[in-house]
Amino acid sequence: MDKLSQNTKILDYMAKHGSITSREAMLNLNCMRLASRINELRKSGYPISATMETSTSGARYARYYMEVTGG
Repeated sequence: MDKLSQNTKILDYMAKHGSITSREAMLNLNCMRLASRINELRKSGYPISATMETSTSGARYARYYMEVTGG
């Protein structure tokens, strides 16, 4: 799968689920480099933010979501 179609799938996933993590991207989209794809989307003008979360095992990870803009 090329980067463009991965980016589209990431955007679709976030629209449907509200956010995405690296684990979700790997399991559901077969995307191993979510941070790189998020960076590309940001450079393309998509307002994507991240929050850091901690799993029950203590591992920290980023959850990415589209910023809500007023209007």
